Amino acid sequence: MLDMLSNIIRNITPWFFDHGIKIVAIIIVTYLFRKFAGIFIEKIIRNIVISDHFLTKEAEKKREDTLIRILTVSLGILI
Repeated sequence: MLDMLSNIIRNITPWFFDHGIKIVAIIIVTYLFRKFAGIFIEKIIRNIVISDHFLTKEAEKKREDTLIRILTVSLGILI
C-alpha cells in the first residue's frame, strides 16, 4: 500500500511541475479578473443608469442590482 502511494506521488510530481503550475496560475488570473470585472461592472451600471423621478430610491437600487447581477453572471458563464 505504501509502495503504491509512493509510486503515485513519484508519477504525479513531474506532471504537476510541468502542467499544474500553469493550471493554478490560470485559475488565479481568472479569479482575479472576475473579481475586478465585477467591481468594474457595478461602478459602470451605477453611473450609467439614469434615475427615474417616478421610481423610489429603493426601486432604482433594485433595478441597478438586477442589471449588475445579470451582467456579472453572464461574464462568469463566458469565462
